[in-house]
Amino acid sequence: WRCLRFDYNDTNSADSAYISKEYIEPQDWSKRGTQIDIWYKGDAANSNQQMYLAIEDTFGNLSVAVNPNVDIVKTRTWQVWNIPISDLSGIDLAKVHKFYIGVGQHGQGINSGSGTIYFDDIRVYSKKCAPAQNRYPDLDANNEISLGDIAVLATFWTNSNELGGTLIANVTPDCEVDFKDYSVIAD
Repeated sequence: WRCLRFDYNDTNSADSAYISKEYIEPQDWSKRGTQIDIWYKGDAANSNQQMYLAIEDTFGNLSVAVNPNVDIVKTRTWQVWNIPISDLSGIDLAKVHKFYIGVGQHGQGINSGSGTIYFDDIRVYSKKCAPAQNRYPDLDANNEISLGDIAVLATFWTNSNELGGTLIANVTPDCEVDFKDYSVIAD
């Protein structure tokens, strides 16, 4: 399992800390889906900061979605931040040029502190394939990861959900209950 480790140390700078991806050819996100998901986990020692996603189109217009939870970067288990595409206004989603994921306040001249965040599975997709919300990865909702979660996973094993609805055991955004979901629970 590979993920992106993002170490930030922005205690002496008056700007946010971020990573970015620039596309050579503009990307059309207007037809790709209705939601952006960012899977992440942080560390309890991280500085309290908000996390943000900024999208820039080929015309230089920028839209920023901010998660208001300042403890988001302290979360030590894998979580998903769901961002509805409708939250990104003022940009041409048919001409996405660059995106940023960062901590602090993008472009506001406020430092971000220091810490480490891991990112994985940054995706744009249709909401009909969205994983179950707020159950990750405690599938049987007993507030612990146990054999009960494996039993729920087994109940839905190899099911797919191309037509919509929610698969309770689909903890990865791929519309199938499979070894990817098992590896998240086992982690």
